[in-house]
Amino acid sequence: MSKLTVNLTEIYGTTYFGLKIMRVNGVSYSPDKRLAICGGSYIESAVIPHGVVEIGESAFEKCKFLKSVIISDTVKKIGSLAFADCTSLETVLILDSNIEINKEAFSGCTSLKSLIIPENLFQQLADSEKNEKESNSNEKKAFEVFELNFEGISNLAKVFPLRQEISTRILLSNPNIVIQDGFAIDGNILLCPLWKMESAIIPSSITKIGKDAFCACKFLKNIVIPNSVRIIGDEAFFLCTSLKSLDIPSSVIKVGARAFGCCKSLESIVVHGAFKADDDPFSSSWLSFLPNSRNPQLKIVTPEGEMTEEEFLSWNSLEYKKIRLLLPK
Repeated sequence: MSKLTVNLTEIYGTTYFGLKIMRVNGVSYSPDKRLAICGGSYIESAVIPHGVVEIGESAFEKCKFLKSVIISDTVKKIGSLAFADCTSLETVLILDSNIEINKEAFSGCTSLKSLIIPENLFQQLADSEKNEKESNSNEKKAFEVFELNFEGISNLAKVFPLRQEISTRILLSNPNIVIQDGFAIDGNILLCPLWKMESAIIPSSITKIGKDAFCACKFLKNIVIPNSVRIIGDEAFFLCTSLKSLDIPSSVIKVGARAFGCCKSLESIVVHGAFKADDDPFSSSWLSFLPNSRNPQLKIVTPEGEMTEEEFLSWNSLEYKKIRLLLPK
């Protein structure tokens, strides 16, 4: 028997205490899909979908290949030892702040690098750490729970607040999403950063930066785009108002409309190769924000020599070739 639910294939057949269970993308659930019972031995990532309310005791214990987990905002309880001894687990994303995490749920997760939680819960833990000497502090008790249940999470160094702009629908609708270096990734496509970043280094496995990926990341100042990237999607960096410099590698063959629009703090743009653009990718990136939109100090250097703003804007706007833009201070 199969159903279609957000492109997930659901298979019934195995039993759990005499009841038939449902297996979705390597994870077994109760028939009503409210309890996650166990994870497959060879899964590398898990997205616990909307509707699941509990992850059972020892559900993913010793899933040694598991690297990332996204836990839906409907999950209210994580059972004891649920992810114990998942020695490859690097990232855990929890979408709900009102969740009960039972004893040693993530104990033995020796590779854990980042725990991503809702911003209000992060603030609670931050206040707890700040007031850790106050033994009667409820916040301190809350943080101690995390210390008991997460291997190596004894302070906020590995805890990050989830960006409020992130759509949970994006994270939960695709079972193939993995988390790497703070980014949500689908195959070779970078979907979005998960927490506020001032500097970001895109993984070398990425070939496409998705539509709206960094849109409105107002804290982002520096971005490193590797030579593996071929496509930058529409409005990928739109409204990155703190972005200071941009270096587009020669591997990029296409840049979407307004990909760098309204990046008012840009001081330099370097393009190493040629790429096609659906529309002016730099529209509104500087002209709308310069004190004088016809600033004579603006230096634009192309393979054809220096250009004025007017010459640059009229210079084959659908193809940019080895351009270096230096904006005045």
